[in-house]
Amino acid sequence: MLWIAGFDIIYGTQDIDFDRRHGLWSIPSFFGLENALRIAKGLHFIMIMLLLFLYLWRDLGWMYLVGIGIATLLLMTEHKIIKPSNRKLMKVASYNLNQVISIVILLCTLIDFFYVS
Repeated sequence: MLWIAGFDIIYGTQDIDFDRRHGLWSIPSFFGLENALRIAKGLHFIMIMLLLFLYLWRDLGWMYLVGIGIATLLLMTEHKIIKPSNRKLMKVASYNLNQVISIVILLCTLIDFFYVS
């Protein structure tokens, strides 16, 4: 939920002008572009912390951690390439990278659960 909310906020920054013109109360239109990106970053940080907590709580293995590590690097890349001054990369950051993140987490978790642990 936190992950999806974060990348949806990033994706929604593309519509900030439209949202403001039409009185829509999106996070980017209400809080502004830079604060919306900070909120998205915070949501992604909490997501990673919860996934690490899950690692400890469920006694998952090293492959799960590899997946979380890769996902963390991809999220960091996502937040690195998005800039308030260049909104053209928002779609790549919020959509394309997140497709890879979801597959990485799924595959590494399944491999850890069925083959490594």
